[in-house]
Amino acid sequence: MLVLLALIALLIAVVHWRASAREAQAAREYPPQGRIIDVDGVPVHVLTQGDGPDLVLIHGASGNVRDWTFDFVDRLSQSYRVVMIDRPGLGWTGRLPGKQGAWNARAESPAEQAQLLQRATDIIGVENPIVVGHSFGGAVAMAWALARPDETAGVVMLAAVSNPWPGDLGWNYTVVGSGWGAGSWCRWPPPLYRKAMSTARSRAYLPRSPHPRGMPPTSVPRWCCAAKACAPMRSRSTASTRIS
Repeated sequence: MLVLLALIALLIAVVHWRASAREAQAAREYPPQGRIIDVDGVPVHVLTQGDGPDLVLIHGASGNVRDWTFDFVDRLSQSYRVVMIDRPGLGWTGRLPGKQGAWNARAESPAEQAQLLQRATDIIGVENPIVVGHSFGGAVAMAWALARPDETAGVVMLAAVSNPWPGDLGWNYTVVGSGWGAGSWCRWPPPLYRKAMSTARSRAYLPRSPHPRGMPPTSVPRWCCAAKACAPMRSRSTASTRIS
C-alpha cells in the first residue's frame, strides 16, 4: 500500500514538474504583445492597434489576443482603434480574487469578466465602443452591453454563446468542471487528453436537432457551449448578429 501511494505521489510530482516546465517555456516564447494594466491588483493584458472609433474584441474559450492577430485585426485597424483583451485566466490576464489556483473549479461569470475588461478599457480611454465577442466571448460581450447599455455603440456576435444549450454535453464536461478536473485536465498524458477531447467534440459540435428549414447543413454554425469549452467548428459560414 505504501509503495502504491509513493508511486502515485511520484507520478503527480513528475506531471506537475513537466507542466511547470512547459508553462515556463510558453511564457518565454509568447510574451505579452501589448501592455499589462493593473486593475485593483489584477493584471489585464490589453493590445491596441489602429485609429478611429473604439472596437473591442473579446476572444473565446481557451484563447487570447493572438486569436485576432493572424490577419483579422490588420483589416479592422484601418478603420477603428481595435482593443483586444485577454479574458481572466487566459493569455496574460490574471484571475479575480477567489478564482485562482489549479484545483479551484470556481470561474468568473460573464458579468464579472465584462466588469474587469470594462475597467481596464476605462483606463486607456475607450469610449462608446462596438464590442465583438467570439464563442464564449459572446456571452461576455452581451454582459458588457447589459451593464452599460448607454455606453455601448453595438454588439457583434461571432459564433457566440448567447442561447440556451438543449440537453447535456456528457461526463467529460462534468469531470473538467470539477475541482479535480480543473487541476488535472491539461496535465493528462497526451493520448488520454486526445481521446477525451475527441469524444467531447463529437458530442458537442455535431448538431443533434434538424437543420433550420431552407438552410443547407454546410451553412449551419456548429458550436459547443459549456462552462469552460466553447468553440466553432467546420462550418462554411458562422453566425454574425449585430445588436445596437
